Amino acid sequence: MSVDITVINNIMEKYITNAVNNNKEQLTQCTNLIDELYITSDDSISRGDVAFLQAVCLEEKPNTIMEIGTWVGRSAYTMAIASEADIYTCDSGDNMFTEIEEYSDKQHLHPNFAEKSVSGDNVFINVKEYLNRIHLHPNTHSDVFLKKELPKFDMVFVDGFHTDAKSIFDACEDSFTLVAHDYFNVNTLEPDKGMSVIWRIAEYAQNNEYTYNVYPTKRDWIPLGYPVFDFGGVNMCCGMIKVSKNNG
Repeated sequence: MSVDITVINNIMEKYITNAVNNNKEQLTQCTNLIDELYITSDDSISRGDVAFLQAVCLEEKPNTIMEIGTWVGRSAYTMAIASEADIYTCDSGDNMFTEIEEYSDKQHLHPNFAEKSVSGDNVFINVKEYLNRIHLHPNTHSDVFLKKELPKFDMVFVDGFHTDAKSIFDACEDSFTLVAHDYFNVNTLEPDKGMSVIWRIAEYAQNNEYTYNVYPTKRDWIPLGYPVFDFGGVNMCCGMIKVSKNNG
């Protein structure tokens, strides 16, 4: 690395614990809904990673999310369920996105019902409402995707290869949160593409007047995730970085 990147001890453990405890009821509903929709996790994010992504969404409350690496759409649904954000997602391959037709006419308890109803009554939502906020860009490499006319993003999820940190910063608000999957390889436990993404973002931030905090995952969280009391395993192999532009 060309610069020293500082990581605060146990920063990810503290973030996960706080995010889960601050949003436990909603997070439980969100993860249960992903289970009910049954979108395959083969070659996609694990249940622990689903819980982490949804905890981040509930904690950070993003307005617009960029995703690099759509695959079958498990992570896009994960974030749509736990936020009110529009999600713009690209994949260099063909469209493999799972359209959940068998659930399209069913009503589900809205995970954010407490915010939707002053009276506290349950509010129900149709799965199509999630689909309407997921904007697909198949057969589109991230380099091409990021040259499109897009809104500014305040959250990014990277589940693929992307090497140009500057293009991420150019596409985002002055402050944003980035989560990268495959921080470690789940089979070899060696550093993987997600760590490379996080470190490139940290280097660019440090060299371009941004403050940042890196939130690394740990090898021994594979495969069950970090254990949170009275909830379960959260985050198998996602790293995170939060950045904010210095305005002084």
